[in-house]
Amino acid sequence: MSPLMTPLSNPLSSDPLSSDPLSSAVLNDPLLGGGLKKETSNSISSNNNSSSSANTGTSDSFVPWSAMKPGILQTYTTDEQIGIQVTFMNAAAQGKPKTTTVADKVKSRVEQLDQTEENEVKENMMMTQKDYVAHIETLHSDLIAAWDAEERVKSLKLSIQCAKLLNDTNVAKFYPSKFVLVTEILDTFGRLVYERIKRRSTAFDASGAKAQSNELTEIAKETCRNWFYKIASIRELLPRLFVEMAIIRCYEFLQGDPHTDFKSVIDRLSDMCRGIGNPLVQIYARTYLVRKGQEVLPAHRTYIMSAFDDFLYIQQQHTDTERFLRQLKEEMRVTKQEYLGLYSPALEWLLQCIAHGSSEALEGIIEKYKQSRNAVVLNHIISSFHPSYVATHALSLTALIREADAEAYPKHQLYRTLGINLVLGSPPRDQVLPILNDVWRVVKKFTNVDEYITVAEVFIEYPLKHCSQKEVNILLSDIMAHVSQDKAYERLQPQLQSIVFKVLSNFHDFEVLVAMDNFLPMLDLFTGEHQVQVARALLEAFTSKANIHDTTSDPLIISTVLGMAKILHDSMNTLSFQDEVRQVTHLLISFIRRVDFGRDVEKQLNFYVDCRAALGNFDQVKQRLVLGVCSLAMKTLQLVKGKHNKKTSAFVRACMAYCYITTPSMEDVFTRLHLYLVSASVSLMNQSLTQAESFLKASITLVQEVPPMLEVDNQVRSTEEQLVLYLQEFLSLLVVVPGHADHGPLYLVKGLLKVVREYPWEKGTTGKLRVLSSTIPLFSAYYQTELPYHVDKVEANDTLYYDDSDFKAELVTLINSVIEEVLEEVAKAQGDPDPAMQKKLARVALDLFNLTVSGAELTPKSATLAVNLFTLAKKNGADAAYLRSSITYVEGLKGKLPPELAKKLRTL
Repeated sequence: MSPLMTPLSNPLSSDPLSSDPLSSAVLNDPLLGGGLKKETSNSISSNNNSSSSANTGTSDSFVPWSAMKPGILQTYTTDEQIGIQVTFMNAAAQGKPKTTTVADKVKSRVEQLDQTEENEVKENMMMTQKDYVAHIETLHSDLIAAWDAEERVKSLKLSIQCAKLLNDTNVAKFYPSKFVLVTEILDTFGRLVYERIKRRSTAFDASGAKAQSNELTEIAKETCRNWFYKIASIRELLPRLFVEMAIIRCYEFLQGDPHTDFKSVIDRLSDMCRGIGNPLVQIYARTYLVRKGQEVLPAHRTYIMSAFDDFLYIQQQHTDTERFLRQLKEEMRVTKQEYLGLYSPALEWLLQCIAHGSSEALEGIIEKYKQSRNAVVLNHIISSFHPSYVATHALSLTALIREADAEAYPKHQLYRTLGINLVLGSPPRDQVLPILNDVWRVVKKFTNVDEYITVAEVFIEYPLKHCSQKEVNILLSDIMAHVSQDKAYERLQPQLQSIVFKVLSNFHDFEVLVAMDNFLPMLDLFTGEHQVQVARALLEAFTSKANIHDTTSDPLIISTVLGMAKILHDSMNTLSFQDEVRQVTHLLISFIRRVDFGRDVEKQLNFYVDCRAALGNFDQVKQRLVLGVCSLAMKTLQLVKGKHNKKTSAFVRACMAYCYITTPSMEDVFTRLHLYLVSASVSLMNQSLTQAESFLKASITLVQEVPPMLEVDNQVRSTEEQLVLYLQEFLSLLVVVPGHADHGPLYLVKGLLKVVREYPWEKGTTGKLRVLSSTIPLFSAYYQTELPYHVDKVEANDTLYYDDSDFKAELVTLINSVIEEVLEEVAKAQGDPDPAMQKKLARVALDLFNLTVSGAELTPKSATLAVNLFTLAKKNGADAAYLRSSITYVEGLKGKLPPELAKKLRTL
């Protein structure tokens, strides 16, 4: 027989002196004259190292008990009344008995505990779960308070009282949660006892460093023995076991005494657990032992395997008997499946401790399980071992699942657990398809669609990771067939959504994805919010970083994604969060960028038209569409190498018409202004002069609608700076715009000047002055025989009006009127007492100075104007560096007057 496969022995048949802790403790009590080996501080130090290894002996994959507790407390609840025996301690009996001799001292240990029953008033009460938990928390607080008050015996009594609660399984559904609550109290008690003994074994030298001595060690040992003697005096087995397990770490202070090494203690306590008659109580007692054993001796696992063996033996003997089933129904009021589910936390912990870091243990566990058909145990075997180990033994596990007792635990949950491990692990290559076929041969026959989808939701990832597109498509077909019955998909939306998410996360090639004839039909099953979530997931997958540089022209992909984009677009409304709208907008724009038909510009324009119809509620999306169409027009120009034919000219006009129609629908006025300007530029470059004029006239008209103030990021801000910069950019484009045959060469700039003069500029600002000043370089450029820049194949005013004296005369008149108006504005601004305004005026004056000396012929009259402007700028605190560079520029000009002007400026 294997040493791990020990039979369930009779605890009463073993040596009473080796199994009874009270007898062993009395025989070794130094106060009764028993021999004792002398122990030095080194033994304690070495054991500290072994204890600390408990904290480092597990890897990140090991789930600690602390992480399991919240799930247990949330899962195992009850609406029933819970019975509890409330104890009221008699205050008169709480004093410490006086001891004068060694014999009296030993006797008092038992008497103090005996007083628990003699001097306490007990009352049976029924509580709700909430009140019961509150009572447990009160006991916890009382224990800490008693300890702080130096009432050690009372603390021990409270621990015993809590441990006794674990003997009650009448409300079985709540038992795992009760175990968690009670063992927390016992953990606190064990920590307090250990810390007290630890302090007694340690002193501090003059420098404050820790120091130990033999004398202190002996004091700590005596204190430690005293605690174990008191615990050994507890008459009932269950509280004696739990309290001793709670302070098991204290055995490190007794290393060297007989039978006090951790392995011997753990094995003894494990054997004693066999004396607990209730199987549920017994396995949780073993669970607590394993918990504490992992803290002090994590390498020791034999007793854990023994606990598992005992559990299997007990289940085989009792769970199917008629008496046991009647007891479940009448006394515990639970079904067999519910009852076996109560073992889950304990089994999960035991099997995890066995499995952790031990691949060989799986085969042994499987062999042991074959003697049982308990599906609960099989589920925990599969979930406890590393996925790579489970994947290696998957075929044998599928055979065990088929034969498992479905009454104890549903088979679909077993397949689900197996599927999770197969997804995380990697089965042998030659077993990939046999495993899938073996599982699905059973699963596809499930008549309950809820059970079916539970398995399918997990197993869809198996072919995605380990098989080909063919197997994925077959599995999707089977899923569609099942969920379509009686429109079951209407209530299985979350599970179907999870399946689609997994498919999208594993497929980066959308051409392959949409080629599967069962994927797109599955998208049609979704409704409501689930449809929106699926649409968003599909867009995120399509525009993900993995595909960021890829473009597509596949009509099926584009149609599918555009349909999903419209669903997501239509889900947004005025109540949607701004951040959510921003994220959706980003996804839609990313999708638009991913579509590229290459040289087929007509298909590209049709796509933009479809997008405008489907996704027209967001300004940023429409802005991207307009810019995309402008890029399309420029691409067409590049394809024809700057020489449009009749067909391409018509196409470009269609593109510009798209922009002209789309731009006014946007809310943001500056977005519209900039798009008009971009569209006008593109029209000019494509020799579409009529449309360019239309865009420019629309811009001039729209300037009147710009509000002086706008709310941006919840702050009201002036729009002056934005407007001035835009108009300056607008004027730079007018340089190359040809005049109109009927309205004259300057009709656009005249229209702009009219709008600027009528615009409600804020008081105390220089916006109007700056815009008027910016027209001077434009007029200066117009006056030249050749403009500073041109648009290819577009005749500008320097060609159209080269020898036109009327044009030059009109231009001079317009320049003089603008300069006169500018000087009037400067004079008005000088009267403003605001220092900030004067600072702004200084900058404008210096800009005008530079315009004068660079754009006008220097005459005595213009030089006088330049000196006055320079004086004004310097007086009002213009930037010194700007002033110096302006003088340097004048010095570099040719002619007789510039040197004299520069000299004059330096003397100011």
